[in-house]
Amino acid sequence: MWLKKRLNLKYIFEVGDLCPMRLCKWDMLKINLFINALYWLEKMIYKESDSIVALSPSIKTVIEKKVERKKIHVLTI
Repeated sequence: MWLKKRLNLKYIFEVGDLCPMRLCKWDMLKINLFINALYWLEKMIYKESDSIVALSPSIKTVIEKKVERKKIHVLTI
């Protein structure tokens, strides 16, 4: 994100896993401050990205609920 602003670059973010949601669901994270920081970082990454690439249709569906007016592409192999 820093390079995007510094060098006026496009920022495309690829999502292959839904962290921190998955970690919280599995009770791997128990410190609220850390959990909140991860959710804040996730929100900032989605907000600052010019485009988002999801690696499955189900990941795209989850991201669409969190982010408005953002291009989300699905890349399946």
